Amino acid sequence: MSRTVADVMTRTVVVVPGSAPFKQVVRAMREYRVSALPVTDPDGLIVGVVSEADMILREDPAVLEPHFFQGHTRRDERRKAEALVARDLMTAPPVTVGPQASVADAARLMHERRVKRLPVV
Repeated sequence: MSRTVADVMTRTVVVVPGSAPFKQVVRAMREYRVSALPVTDPDGLIVGVVSEADMILREDPAVLEPHFFQGHTRRDERRKAEALVARDLMTAPPVTVGPQASVADAARLMHERRVKRLPVV
């Protein structure tokens, strides 16, 4: 019998609302010793994930330099570097999985979608 996501998932999850200020996100990550947090809408639904990788862009001044021709990725990086709240920092839409999915299927999904976190819904 193969293991399911429910067998290996973290059961205590810390989330932040989309309106959470940058400093609150940083505080939550430090306090709970996590490198990413699901971001929720006012109804409590997961709308994205904010990670250290999203936040580190603020530390790179080159990201903020304007470029006449900038692609979609560069625009996203600038938006995140200038973000003040979680909804503007997060990567969206979230890639999620159900608790009954097999661990192999979850791993395959993470690899295909190039994500390191997979909220379980």
